Amino acid sequence: PAPRSRRAHTPRLPRPSAMAAPQRRVFAFVFPMASGHLNPSLPVARFLVAQGHEVHYLCREQMREGIEDTGAVFHSDVEVQRELYEGRQPDFVGATASLKREFGIEGDSLTDTIAKLRMVQREMLLPGTIRWLTGLGAHAVL
Repeated sequence: PAPRSRRAHTPRLPRPSAMAAPQRRVFAFVFPMASGHLNPSLPVARFLVAQGHEVHYLCREQMREGIEDTGAVFHSDVEVQRELYEGRQPDFVGATASLKREFGIEGDSLTDTIAKLRMVQREMLLPGTIRWLTGLGAHAVL
């Protein structure tokens, strides 16, 4: 009998037409109004949108144009995070000033105010953010 070939077996890959399309995912980006935080994420969002994924941002109105330019969906943090902003000035500095009055610490320095109110503000941001993420059905949060 003829000797067998010792050629290594190469697995067959499915043809591209036979491969399943990638599953569409929902990505949620949550950023403060700080361009240094947000700007590096924009090329990532643009790539994800181009791949057919859904991308949502929770951010300040001032960032809307840059976000929507990627194909992502903009959501206003003032509207979503009602527990912090409702009945207060609709910006973080204004909301902080309102909280200073509510907590009776108007005379405190900025450093003391931040130390005293940081966790209070975070607790007020969480319910709206969680509602938003749950409503989106986000697969990943960045």
